[in-house]
Amino acid sequence: MGGDGSNYPSRTIRVYHLTTDWNEGSSGSPTSPTIGGTGQGYTISTGDTSWHYTNYSGSTWTNLGGDFNATEIASTTFTSPFSVGQTDSWSSSGMVNDVQGWVSNHSSYHGWLIKSDLETSATSFLGWWTIDGANANSNSSLQPILHVEWH
Repeated sequence: MGGDGSNYPSRTIRVYHLTTDWNEGSSGSPTSPTIGGTGQGYTISTGDTSWHYTNYSGSTWTNLGGDFNATEIASTTFTSPFSVGQTDSWSSSGMVNDVQGWVSNHSSYHGWLIKSDLETSATSFLGWWTIDGANANSNSSLQPILHVEWH
């Protein structure tokens, strides 16, 4: 995790099931050794996903920002201080149901949307490292991990 969260001592981050396929793209700086930014993002390039596009400059989201089920499948409240390398997790029966559905019908898998309850505030930045960012820092402990337990 990174970003200082500005003046917000806590926020709830919710997980939703995406209903539309999207593309990862390649713009930006996935190998940056820092986490931060201006909030404006990088210039969009072919294949990127954005607020408008699932795959620039072709397919668009039906709903700006992403197409997802309105019912959250998990949520976690994060409380400051927020620190780089902090471990965070979500766990719920909804996530279990999603994973089982994706195993049974992988074509229905479009991922999860992670959404803050403070998205409308420009000063509430909180971010997570990617595997590329972790590699740029030579610190594999920063990379995200999806841990699934079967019982």
